[in-house]
Amino acid sequence: MSRFLLPWLLILPEILGCGLQHTGLKAGQMDLYWYLDQDVWPQAKPPQLSIKGKTIPTKWTFNSTGDARSAALSLAMAAMQVARGQVHEVAIPISPEQARSAANMIRGIRDTLENLHVTVQHGVAGWRWAQLSAKAVVVVETISRSASAQPVQGQAGEDGPGSLLRVLLETLGEQLDSRVLTDRPENAGQLRERLMDAVLRAAFAAAGHKPPEGLSRQVMAILDQHAEPAKAQPKLQRTLLDRLEQAPPSDSKEISHILQEALVWAPPILQDIEQFARQWDRIQSVSVEFRKHDDGAAVAITVKAIKGKQVRLNGGALQPDLVFQGDCRVTIQPRLAATGQTIVLMEGGGACRVEFTGLGFALARLAVPLASGTLRELRIASCSTYRGPNELDVLMLMEADGGGDRRRIGVFHSSYVKAPDRQVFSVQIKTSDRHRMGLYVTPARLYSYPLPG
Repeated sequence: MSRFLLPWLLILPEILGCGLQHTGLKAGQMDLYWYLDQDVWPQAKPPQLSIKGKTIPTKWTFNSTGDARSAALSLAMAAMQVARGQVHEVAIPISPEQARSAANMIRGIRDTLENLHVTVQHGVAGWRWAQLSAKAVVVVETISRSASAQPVQGQAGEDGPGSLLRVLLETLGEQLDSRVLTDRPENAGQLRERLMDAVLRAAFAAAGHKPPEGLSRQVMAILDQHAEPAKAQPKLQRTLLDRLEQAPPSDSKEISHILQEALVWAPPILQDIEQFARQWDRIQSVSVEFRKHDDGAAVAITVKAIKGKQVRLNGGALQPDLVFQGDCRVTIQPRLAATGQTIVLMEGGGACRVEFTGLGFALARLAVPLASGTLRELRIASCSTYRGPNELDVLMLMEADGGGDRRRIGVFHSSYVKAPDRQVFSVQIKTSDRHRMGLYVTPARLYSYPLPG
């Protein structure tokens, strides 16, 4: 989430240079810009979800516990209940040891998605394509081995990521191929085959092909020869490059729109989840709940920090930090029917804060009066296509620290066009007509500036 906040401050020279413009606001003009959307969560109701007669939990609560052995046992019981389709809500205890292991696994998943995104976004070909695809295969194999492994006596805390992954995949497995990739594979009954088939389909689709018959089995046979999946990467690269020459062509729509968007949004979200996991000793619980209301669906993420503790999502050198303290509910309403926007509301007795820290923001304040404070709402509007125009608009509403009129608004706009660039031996997707603009609004003035693309 913190990756969505104020990326228009990435390049300080543009802000401090002649591109900055500012105009005064008339009395009452801020009222037209700063308003909060309705909180639909209290009126929303949990739906009855099921797959093949099995109940799908609509609320998942992850509680912090210091007892790794007890957590592993409770997690195994929760996995059994979910697999049997017996519960509408599930509570999963997580120890700090399990959280650290989960963070490492999340990092691997994020690396895989980022590698796939490079192949899709830039249309890489040849050896570079084989290298990125082989890395993705290695990470998927590592994850599947962790999810399939049995807990080792005396190491109960280390089974957390594997058991949790089994819970999630058993819950979502029936919909994985139909929702993310077309043409459901025949061997979808096995976890490892399903994951391997999915990553190979995505990788080959990015290169404009379908995986050749029997490729998944061939790749898994290579991996079976190595106790450590990473040692199989050189042979996997050669194999994938050789089989690419034999692969039948496919339409670009082989990669669904859902997967295209996931490759863009999932890595930064996973990075923030990883940061949560690495600060598990500061957290009392995190819950994720799905509900439906008259205008669609809503997801609430409730973070309960331990009293006196803060959970900080580091935004990096030139992006603000997002800080949770107390109890904070983040309600996400994706793609509302009326506007097409995604609305993110922050509610609760605690606070979700945006903090501008570091030298970079200190320099930015020479031109723009940035102020840390409480984040109240995000509005996200986007139009994403594999080839053609792409646009993204992010609006942030916050209340700055201090007295007086505390309302502040940040806006980021980005647009560009993606088109194929055909060479003699390859086809790459090129980006052109890139335009970026940032706005920062206080009750007195509106600041605007172009950003380099």
